[in-house]
Amino acid sequence: MGYQILTPDPNERATGEGAFYIQHRETGHWFYAERSPELVLAPPAHGGRNIDYLHRIEVAHDPVGMSRWRSAHIGKTVAYVITDEGDDGRLIVERWPIKNPH
Repeated sequence: MGYQILTPDPNERATGEGAFYIQHRETGHWFYAERSPELVLAPPAHGGRNIDYLHRIEVAHDPVGMSRWRSAHIGKTVAYVITDEGDDGRLIVERWPIKNPH
């Protein structure tokens, strides 16, 4: 699955309550993130106990046949992002190393 890349103005702050940008550490791509209007409870990428996915990340500005938002649990250095749903109904979670959350 490909993502549309966001290139924010470094002098611009994200607008909206609970809004900010995150940068993927390995690719350098920026993503807009904000507090999610709905709570999602799912296990992290490595498995284990369910955690709250309190944020959502915008992955496309003009999606065709897909949601432009992905639920995420965002920390200071890592984001767990729900990217898909498997055939068995389980959520597929990716671990994204991040930097510069602001």
